[in-house]
Amino acid sequence: LHWEEARQFNVGLDFLAFNNRLSLELDYYVKTTKDILTNVNLPGVSGTSHNPLSNIATARNQGLEFNLGWSDNVNGFDYRFNFVGTTLKNEVISVNQDLPPLENGANRTLVGYPIGGFWGYEVLGIYQNKETVAQTAHIDGAGPGDIWYRDQNGDGVIDKEDRIYMGSYLPKVT
Repeated sequence: LHWEEARQFNVGLDFLAFNNRLSLELDYYVKTTKDILTNVNLPGVSGTSHNPLSNIATARNQGLEFNLGWSDNVNGFDYRFNFVGTTLKNEVISVNQDLPPLENGANRTLVGYPIGGFWGYEVLGIYQNKETVAQTAHIDGAGPGDIWYRDQNGDGVIDKEDRIYMGSYLPKVT
């Protein structure tokens, strides 16, 4: 167990035009954090309810911050408009292989995806009859009126291996 280590690279541009009435500020950033600290959920058979702190992964955040502005004075009236925003791409670069899978309900942390991404089942529709249930992979106890999920890996069983990436809690643009 040790502290996280973060390295960041930024490059920016400031631009003024039209007698300083138009302004543009751009900043591109890349931040890589190694040995991210978080509590790890241990299996119940471990004999403890304590979730120890551990260095779990390396992740990269990159994006663009911008501020586009216009200011002027018309007949003694000063005004300024700004359009400000940020883009963000979060990606897990590596995961500590000595730990149990990093899952918490519908959230999973996997290489190539955002930290704590949402994973769920692809819905094909609603079962209309018993025959369709019997002919397709389904969750135990499924019947007419229940949700019909896609068997993503084709093994004939609907389980957590059939979940697909559905998005992230992190906004791409703000």
